[in-house]
Amino acid sequence: MSLYLDSADLGDARSAAASGIAAGITTNPALMSKVSADHVTHLSALLDAFPAGKVFYQLTATDADQAAQEIAAIDRLGPGDRERVVFKLAAQPWLYAIGAQLSAAGSEVAFTAVYSPGQVLCAAQAGARWVIGYVDRAARLDGADGPLVSRLAPFVPDGMVLLAASIKSTEQAVQAVRDGAGGVTTSWTVLSSLMRHPLTDSAVDEFRAAVRGS
Repeated sequence: MSLYLDSADLGDARSAAASGIAAGITTNPALMSKVSADHVTHLSALLDAFPAGKVFYQLTATDADQAAQEIAAIDRLGPGDRERVVFKLAAQPWLYAIGAQLSAAGSEVAFTAVYSPGQVLCAAQAGARWVIGYVDRAARLDGADGPLVSRLAPFVPDGMVLLAASIKSTEQAVQAVRDGAGGVTTSWTVLSSLMRHPLTDSAVDEFRAAVRGS
């Protein structure tokens, strides 16, 4: 099970890198647009800010020709950086073929905004390494059949990771893993909260008081 930072903020990326608990960074077009109009250039900056681990980049292209140009721009990144990029594709029909081509060429691929077992099966057939489900969004808009991760997990084959995204609290993060997620991606605020518990702090305070009194 791995924890990922879901952010395009360079400060968050540096904090996550220094924390020792983040395996990588996931981004999306909305997060990237908050900080830069040039997503590929900002991807390079994120790779510098987070020097070890994967950085997930979601294509913004709306057709195959645009996708080819965007992929080509990412291919021009330095070898050490390019190898750490995971291509993130929305689980829409026209993008499965692009995912299959990327996978066949040796790139790592994640399909995102996955809400159904059928999309998991198609992502696996296209050679994806990850499928990403939006937990909080599904709970708000598509929760009639129960928690999203529980619905998807039985269909995730060996070698594929179900990554829980749209995680808004520590409780959602823990529940997603309990339901079968192989990883969680969330904000730096939630990741920071996962590292803490008030009883830990009170115990440390007692230890320090004992040391001072010895």
